[in-house]
Amino acid sequence: MKRLLFLILISSVLQYLNSCSVQKPTEIDGTVTVKFVVIDTSGTMVTDPAAKNQFVPNAKIRMNTIDYSIPLQFETDENGLVEIKSERAARYRISAEKSLDVDYWTSIGEQPRTVMLSGSIEIDLSPADEGIVDTIKVGVSYLSSIVINEIYYSCCIDYLYFSDQFIELCNSSDSTQYLDKILICRLADIVEYPGYVKAIRYYQFPGTGKDHPIEPGQLVVIAMDAIDHVHVGGAKHSIDLSGADWEFYNQLSADLDNPNVPNVLNASSVSGGIDFMINLTADEICLVRVDDIDALPTVEESYKLISYETIIDAVEYSSNADHVKALVAQLDAGLAGYSIRSYSGKSIERHHPETGAPGYDTNNSSFDFVSLSRPTPGWQHSQEEIIPPFN
Repeated sequence: MKRLLFLILISSVLQYLNSCSVQKPTEIDGTVTVKFVVIDTSGTMVTDPAAKNQFVPNAKIRMNTIDYSIPLQFETDENGLVEIKSERAARYRISAEKSLDVDYWTSIGEQPRTVMLSGSIEIDLSPADEGIVDTIKVGVSYLSSIVINEIYYSCCIDYLYFSDQFIELCNSSDSTQYLDKILICRLADIVEYPGYVKAIRYYQFPGTGKDHPIEPGQLVVIAMDAIDHVHVGGAKHSIDLSGADWEFYNQLSADLDNPNVPNVLNASSVSGGIDFMINLTADEICLVRVDDIDALPTVEESYKLISYETIIDAVEYSSNADHVKALVAQLDAGLAGYSIRSYSGKSIERHHPETGAPGYDTNNSSFDFVSLSRPTPGWQHSQEEIIPPFN
C-alpha cells in the first residue's frame, strides 16, 4: 500500500512539473523588422558560371518560435529576398524550401526530376536587429518515398510503463513501395564519423525485394509490443496495439512476441536490451535499406556505420528546446517534439501545413511534425488533436 501511494505521489509530481516546465511568456519583448536572403550553395539551380551562389526566388519561408505559439509563413521575391515586418522579438527557427519540379527542369532543357532545396537557421531576433539582412543557405535534401510519419516515444501517463511505444511509416509517393530489407535504426547522438551516423539499435524487415508492399498513402504501425496495453498490459491510460501491422521482436532476448503480428527482427549479433526501445525525451531515428547487413562497417563490437547517402529518412526529436543537434541538416535540419515530456501520453506526427495530410517531408522536423495530445496509430490526426508547444 505504501509503495502504491509513493508511486501515485511521484506520478502526480512529474505531471505537475511537465505541465509547468514550458511556460508561454506573458509579455512581448518588442518587435523587429528584418530581411533574409535565400541562396543555393549546392550548385543545383542554373547559375552564372562566375557566380559562387544562386539566389532562390519564390522560396517558402516558415518561422516558429519556442516563445510564442504563432506560426508564420512568407515567400521570397524574384531576388531571393524576404522582409519580415513588425514581428515579435524572440528566438526563431526559420526554414526555407523550394521544390524544383519537372516543369522547372523541362523549361531549362534538363532531364525532368524532382529536387527539394531546403535549409534552416535558428536565430534570436531583437529590436536591436532592426534592418539587418541575414542569409539562409539551402542545399539538396534527400527525400524519400517511405518516411517516418509518427513516433510515440513519450509513453502513457501510467508511470514507468513504457512498452506501448510505436513507430508509424507512410508511403508518401504515388506508387507502390516495398518495406523489404529496410532497417529501422536508433542512432547515437554523438557525431564521431564524418559522413556517417552510428546505429546502436537496428531492426530489419524481412523479404527479398517485393514481398511486403506499402501502397500510396498507406500507414504502417510497428509496435514495440503488439498487445492491448490497456487490458493486457494493465496501463489504463495506454492504447491497444494488438492490431499493429508489425512488431519489433528481439529474438536474442526474452522479448514478448504476438504470434499474430509479423516481426521486424533484431539485425544485430547482440541483444542490446530486451526490445527496440527509444528514448522517452530525445533520440534520432532513421530508415535505411540494406541488402547485406554484414557489409556495413562495424564499430564498438556491434554498432553499425551508415552513410548519409543511403539513409531513406531520419527524424530527430527532443523535449528540450535547447537540445544540441546531432543530425546534419541534409538528414534533418530541425527538431520535433520540444513540447513533449516523458510519460505524457503525447506523440509527434507529420502534418502537411495546408491539408494536414500524412507523409509531409522537407527534411526539417521543426516544421514537418506537430505534437499531438494522444497517439494515433494507423490513422492521421485531426486538427483538434494538435497541441501548441506550451501545453
